[in-house]
Amino acid sequence: MPTNLGHEAISGIKVGHVDATAAYLGHEQVFPNSATIQTFVFTDTSNLAYDAGSTRIARVTGEIGSTYSLAGTNGVNTSINGNYTLSTSPTDHNAVIAAQSNCASAQRTPTVTLTPLGSTVLQGGGSTFTVSITQTAGPGVTNNTSGTLSISCSTGTAVTNTIGGTLYFVNGSTFNVSYSWSGFTSPGIVGGIRVAPALGTGSFTSSSSTYVYNTAASGSGTDTFTLTNNQPYMQFVIQLMNQTNGCVNFTNNSTTSNSVTP
Repeated sequence: MPTNLGHEAISGIKVGHVDATAAYLGHEQVFPNSATIQTFVFTDTSNLAYDAGSTRIARVTGEIGSTYSLAGTNGVNTSINGNYTLSTSPTDHNAVIAAQSNCASAQRTPTVTLTPLGSTVLQGGGSTFTVSITQTAGPGVTNNTSGTLSISCSTGTAVTNTIGGTLYFVNGSTFNVSYSWSGFTSPGIVGGIRVAPALGTGSFTSSSSTYVYNTAASGSGTDTFTLTNNQPYMQFVIQLMNQTNGCVNFTNNSTTSNSVTP
């Protein structure tokens, strides 16, 4: 706290004829009238990947009693924000840096700004200290066209009926479906595939459902689909359940089979 003579801050104190460098009232420094913060640094300044979060240490070194505020920007969590008094030196603050989820994220510089308060000054002058690191840009989205989807169908049991002059497959008709998929393993396993009728309702033997799912990166299968309504023809489709894997977009994400008629 400043020590004044009248309205003016005391500029010096002597003990006899010798200048005193500091004076205390109990444990509190009352002279000189300002406290100095010497340094403000991140203890780890290495780059951070766009999709990685981290907690970095923001370290303040200075005279006991220094007062200051901290403010985080550009991805630094606001939990660091606030006013502080230096009771030990150095003092460490946690700067929590968030990950970026977008593959097209731009490079940014997570930053913490220290501003002195009251009679506190910064060594070297200036109004603020700032510390920052680099969080790298995302790689962007790469289109992968190498994956292959294949599906075909044939009539198993045809139960038919003529409706309005048109021959239909009707309830109880069955269809044999063969399918395969491959090439969706880079950079990791694809979210899965789904096999379904392109039209009509019913169920597959293996799943007792209108759909067949598989979460392997590649494979093949055969199944029988039983129709439960009326359709003039039948087709089936195989499609990726997750078209984007990491930052790779599998562009050939759906294929339709041949059609079969009564």
